[in-house]
Amino acid sequence: MTHLQSFRIPYVFGLLLCLIIPVSSNHLLSSPDSDPDFRKRNPEADARRTAPASTLDARVATISPVTTAPMVDCPQQSAEVIGQWSSVITLPIVAIHMHLLPNGKVFLFQDDDKPNERKGGSTKAYIWDVNTDVRTSVENTTKNVFCSGHAFLPDGRLLIAGGHTDQGDNYGLADAFIFDSANNTWIQTNHPMALGRWYPTAVTLANGEVLVVSGNVTPGNNNNQPDVWETNSGGGWRQLTNIQLNLYLYPYLHLAPNGQVFISGPERTTRYMNAAGSGTLGATFERFYNANRDYGSSVMYDAGKVVIIGGGTPPLSTAEAIDLNAGSPEWHAAGTMGAARTFMNATVLADGKVLVTGGTSLSNNDEAGGVLTAELWNPATESFTTMACMAKKRQYHGTAILLPDGRVLSAGSGRPGTEQRNAEIYSPPYLFTTGGAAAVRPTIDSHISQGMRPGQTLFVTTPDAASVSSVSLVRLSSVTHARDMNQRFNHLSFTQAAGGLNVTMPANANVCPPGHYMLFILNSNGVPSVARIISVDSNNALPPSAPGNLTATATSTFSVSLTWNSSTGSVDHYEVQRSTNRNGPFTTLSPNASGTSYTDSSVTSNTTYIYRVRAVDAQGNYSDFSNSDIATTIIFADDPLVAGVTVVKAQHLTELRQAVNAVRLAAGLSAATWTDSAPQGVVIQAVHINELRSNLDQARSLLGLSTGSYTDPTLATGVTVVKAVHVQELRDRVK
Repeated sequence: MTHLQSFRIPYVFGLLLCLIIPVSSNHLLSSPDSDPDFRKRNPEADARRTAPASTLDARVATISPVTTAPMVDCPQQSAEVIGQWSSVITLPIVAIHMHLLPNGKVFLFQDDDKPNERKGGSTKAYIWDVNTDVRTSVENTTKNVFCSGHAFLPDGRLLIAGGHTDQGDNYGLADAFIFDSANNTWIQTNHPMALGRWYPTAVTLANGEVLVVSGNVTPGNNNNQPDVWETNSGGGWRQLTNIQLNLYLYPYLHLAPNGQVFISGPERTTRYMNAAGSGTLGATFERFYNANRDYGSSVMYDAGKVVIIGGGTPPLSTAEAIDLNAGSPEWHAAGTMGAARTFMNATVLADGKVLVTGGTSLSNNDEAGGVLTAELWNPATESFTTMACMAKKRQYHGTAILLPDGRVLSAGSGRPGTEQRNAEIYSPPYLFTTGGAAAVRPTIDSHISQGMRPGQTLFVTTPDAASVSSVSLVRLSSVTHARDMNQRFNHLSFTQAAGGLNVTMPANANVCPPGHYMLFILNSNGVPSVARIISVDSNNALPPSAPGNLTATATSTFSVSLTWNSSTGSVDHYEVQRSTNRNGPFTTLSPNASGTSYTDSSVTSNTTYIYRVRAVDAQGNYSDFSNSDIATTIIFADDPLVAGVTVVKAQHLTELRQAVNAVRLAAGLSAATWTDSAPQGVVIQAVHINELRSNLDQARSLLGLSTGSYTDPTLATGVTVVKAVHVQELRDRVK
């Protein structure tokens, strides 16, 4: 037996039909109409759909819900226009449930993989390292969590609620599991839900708890009372006893900026739900089109902004969007796809655009209508552009997730239907340049804090800081049945800094719920870096304080000595960085210095080096940088000069000029011009010292260093006698 449920026939008739339709080796059922996973309509939603126009919003009552578009031929432009698909990659299972883990690997599971009838005793699952193509079996040997809901907990473990029992389709599992990718283990919680759930949706809340909604208990018996996993109380479930809400199975849920959960579909009437305490229902909003969008996709493509695309019977080509930040939010039309589609996926990309993949343009998962073209939705214009064609039709049980390298992994489809035990990877146009060549990507250094708190500033080391135009934060995906229960997108504010960027995390957990995210930087051409995965959570440990009083001294032309004051807090080690330019890039000399001193023996003569140090805790979180200091690898004659003894000579002036120009080069300045450019035999005068002082002070100021004060701050030509102290002060400032 399988688990698609008809839109058109009552459940009882569907069961009778299941008994008489033969099962083939390639199809669990020959007709999706006979599969109970094609859900029967919600009676409350049906009542709304058939209500007279006078009872509906006059703004939308007359708008046709059906905007079916014809199939689209595969475009033939180059990759910088339409992107590019990889070859087909064979997988051991149909990726019905797919998740991106905090370690960057992909977790996918199917069901018990029985050929004719699903049972309740196990789940075939794999960890897939896409970069190395290593697959590791991680089977759940006790329960079948196929048709569960899932969302990531703040610590990166995956909560999986509900699933499939021995009784078959539409019988919901009450158990919950936590999958821990740190050791690839399934942990069955000691706290089952009050009732089973088959086809529930889960969403992580601002406090780290997880709301679970809908799902069948038994055939035709929906679980109308939401549950909340109490993450912060050691686990267990809190029922929202004030709420009884009969929703479609696998409803679309998003945490909104006001802290409530926004239910964007599939029904036309959308609403808020408050999961605090015993729960309450909030305001409702009628969507623009008078249509149910089951098996479309709903995406929070920016903080508080939701777009819902496709879905429905017959399939729709339209999209509609709502801005929940508005004083009076309203749904509006948001573009039309080139192809109508249902059973599709929509994935937010590194730049905030939304990629639509798969689906069918015909009702009831008809493979004859399988759509191979992808489409890209642009939030700025609210329009779609047709992209490259994939090789395989991916419809019901197809999945898609964003990978850390900015590509989209599309997998699965079938069971019932043609089983696609394979995947394809889509490279969006932003990864290409003219002619389809690979674009040059900005890079993020691996030395980055692993855990941040809301509102904290993260230093991102990158040699490409000057060209960065945007920074984005994308939550890890957790997908099944066209629903990504975890993805969301944030644009981050940032400023340029020496050797990188200062990036500010969102301060509000309602727009950035605790958990793991991909951090991308994008250059002025819109090309994204490979992401670094970080945690954002108010419970993350604070990093150590910045080291203090860094002092760099050139002890020879081939050695620089560094000392600094220790940081406070939990310090595991220190990281020493060096550059020859104030804008970077900075090179990490020692990623794990254990004390508060370091000797740099990799220098060359007559060069100014800029140094800085930061502390690192055992979790890989970095402090702010210490003060910067410079050292110039030059040996001065008669060092040190002795006041009243050493006579200032032309050689001293020449050496200082060379050193000051080295400092100016590090500051990004051109070499200075000097009075008496060949001072040999020239009497050293006040003008010579004044020139050195002003040119050095300009460079030190740009380097963020103190200029300090001088002996005899006003040297008068022909009046002030140049002394050893005047030269020594300048030496100390460069050396």
